[in-house]
Amino acid sequence: MHSNQPFEAETELDPGADDSEFDRENELIPLIKRATYSFDGSASSTQTLVLADGVDATRMRVGGLVMLVHSRANFSATADVRILVNNVSFSPDDPDLAYVDSTRTVGTSSLIQSTSPTVPFCEVVGLVQPMGPQLQVSLRFRQGAAVTSSQTITLSLYLTSRTRL
Repeated sequence: MHSNQPFEAETELDPGADDSEFDRENELIPLIKRATYSFDGSASSTQTLVLADGVDATRMRVGGLVMLVHSRANFSATADVRILVNNVSFSPDDPDLAYVDSTRTVGTSSLIQSTSPTVPFCEVVGLVQPMGPQLQVSLRFRQGAAVTSSQTITLSLYLTSRTRL
């Protein structure tokens, strides 16, 4: 039945409600909020940019990477971007040195190229166990033989986390 009356919720939020009803098992961790990255790659080169380092994953049992691509401009036909999530550890002896497990990635986004996927684009990538106590999120830009200047991408990244299975 269609009505012109405004929607009314069946229950109202009680400002005095018990906070224990809040689901603390799910978490959204903002990493990058609508940031633009520009690349002028040399022919047949790769550039890697660390976007988040040492993200606490000690409570994360199940996780996901949420990638929003807001815009992409001037990408050459042979350029692409990918987001990678790796386990990382830091030593108390040398806290500036990151030990990155590069033998396998915990999460890998789809390849963003000059014409695909259609932008705006949203993707959720499940993170693969085992996850270490900390994560590193990086952007990898690869430039093929065709070079174009001022190639840009604007994106947002979030991690989702469940503390229980």
